[in-house]
Amino acid sequence: MNRIIKVKRLSTPEEIRKSIKFIVDQLEKQNYAYVNNPVASRLFARFCSEFKPQILVTPGDGKHVKSIISIDPNYYIERIDDYAFKLRVKVNMKK
Repeated sequence: MNRIIKVKRLSTPEEIRKSIKFIVDQLEKQNYAYVNNPVASRLFARFCSEFKPQILVTPGDGKHVKSIISIDPNYYIERIDDYAFKLRVKVNMKK
């Protein structure tokens, strides 16, 4: 996918920006993220709503983890900056 996904607005508060950056960091490293800030996970989900089959936001256990965001294993994140990325398809090189 060639579209750049930007996951913040200019009016986003600093605390939410830090949480969203942490989400993108986790997704880039391990293809899933545990989120304790429900506002950040809702905002992230809103920006990624058209990529629902590839980016999933599910409820956590409620006590320790509020949400879990995961990416389909066939995709990965190519980071553009702290709050922007592209969703890319993994290429399997099997012989």
